[in-house]
Amino acid sequence: MRNTLFCRLLSQTITRTFHSITEKVDGGDLQGSNWGGKERHPVCIYRVPLDIRGVEPRAYSPRIISIGPYHHGEEERLHKMEKLKKQSFHRLFQSTQPNGVKLDTVKNAMEELEQEARSCYEDEIKISRKDFVEMMLVDGCFVIELLRELKQHNFRYAPSIQRWMLPTLRRDMIMLENQLPFCVLQKLFDLTSCSADQYF
Repeated sequence: MRNTLFCRLLSQTITRTFHSITEKVDGGDLQGSNWGGKERHPVCIYRVPLDIRGVEPRAYSPRIISIGPYHHGEEERLHKMEKLKKQSFHRLFQSTQPNGVKLDTVKNAMEELEQEARSCYEDEIKISRKDFVEMMLVDGCFVIELLRELKQHNFRYAPSIQRWMLPTLRRDMIMLENQLPFCVLQKLFDLTSCSADQYF
């Protein structure tokens, strides 16, 4: 019961935040900072300051899953979830799925978003273009598919995830450094919505 209430509260909070951001964007309140005459998207995904991390390093590191570039391929304990993320990715783009999503369309959209997505991170992301786009695709599709599965089952469980994983996944997925830009998730959600009927 407590986990269900938490998920619903989190969903409502995200929805309110999304609508608030949408209103500001529509009203022209959120504009990229103008540095050196060039428009730059504001940084929104930060690193935990070293002096804070030093107090309890494990508190700021994901336990089972990396989302985004900061912890990508970093530790062996995170590698096991890569298989699960890729399974979710392949399910979404399987050729036998009716009204399936075309991978090329989604990949092209991620390539177009690459620079905007990179600029959302506080640190320079030293990952090749190919690897960065692949990471956005795999990680983003996992997040979107997981949320769709959870919604289908009233946020109690997701068939593709073992139940013991969910509390840890929730913790990892709200961590400051373990994030994808909202523009990436929104684009993936929009482009893959034609396959979402299987969840509802």
